[in-house]
Amino acid sequence: MNPTAIKTNVNKDVNVIVVTGGPCAGKTALINRVVTLLQRHDFAVATLSETPTGLIRSNITPENLTDYDFQELIIREQIRKENIRCRGLLKMNTDKERVLICDRAIFDSLAYVERSIFEEIVADLGVSANTDILSRYDLVVHMVTAANGAKEHYTTENNTARTESPEEARQLDKATKSAWSSHRNHRVIDNSTGFTEKVMRAISAFNRVLHMPNAREKERKHLVTDYGFAEEFVDEHNLSGVELVQAYTKISAEVEKRVRRRKGMETGEVEYIKTTKRPTEDFGERGETSEDITKSEFRDEVNESVYPGMVKDRYYLYAEGYRFVIDVIKEPVRRAYVEVELVSMEEDPALPLGLNKHTRQVTGEKKHKAAEIVRRNA
Repeated sequence: MNPTAIKTNVNKDVNVIVVTGGPCAGKTALINRVVTLLQRHDFAVATLSETPTGLIRSNITPENLTDYDFQELIIREQIRKENIRCRGLLKMNTDKERVLICDRAIFDSLAYVERSIFEEIVADLGVSANTDILSRYDLVVHMVTAANGAKEHYTTENNTARTESPEEARQLDKATKSAWSSHRNHRVIDNSTGFTEKVMRAISAFNRVLHMPNAREKERKHLVTDYGFAEEFVDEHNLSGVELVQAYTKISAEVEKRVRRRKGMETGEVEYIKTTKRPTEDFGERGETSEDITKSEFRDEVNESVYPGMVKDRYYLYAEGYRFVIDVIKEPVRRAYVEVELVSMEEDPALPLGLNKHTRQVTGEKKHKAAEIVRRNA
């Protein structure tokens, strides 16, 4: 292989992002979700599957090679495939922003061999680990293995190349995190929340780098016509979510201001958020800004509110590339809604799992807005 291949800045106009982590961390699920989102946001997207798994499945296994030889094959193949995909994206006749998402990448090798061996391979390629390799990547998202914090979900059944015990998975996860730790934009996504929330936190890392348009809230809203059905639905499908307590400090035609206490159902972790929403001229859209606040600030805002608080459980469901939000309101009324988050209001996706049989769309109807429900029950 010509060492200059790794030096060539083929990704100059391509955002190259690595999704890495220990075994059974949710990397594939995250990549699939992000690809769908990026395509809906009008990005040109290419993906690169895990190189070691491909070699192992083709009977090129570490048992039959030295550590140096196996990892050198991985690194050479990784570089080749990254370069090909970047060139392919650059040759596309499009004005779209280009993104390559890699399932693992070059520095993952450092988790499987001694540093001296990794450095020898890199030196033999005639490149600098930091200048030529790390600089290739715009973002590294580390998904922590389920074996660390969600052991009951750890499995080797969904990947024939995965043979690690939970303890081995934790060690590999730690080594992988250390391998990438010097990257300027290294984000670690742990298991402190349920898996749905874990994916959402990882997507936020993508948002910060790619600046996907999200300044406006776009959604279609559906009223669940049978409250009991909503309660049964979330139980039947074992959905995870958060408990919300929110209070409105201002409700007018021009602006809605609210504070919210958000508690994870699985983890018990609590955060406090202040949000301002303003209507737009476009159907189904609102401008929205949010900021974190302290517990005492939340209490002060609640005490100043002249409206009753709203208490609800919120659940998340992913289907057909969309995120569906199911709100089961407990106070001040018992009511349930399903909202679907959109890129464009021209979209009108069908509700999954039979939800459409128990709902009717109420997008844009004022009386079904949370602030209006609170105001009418003041």
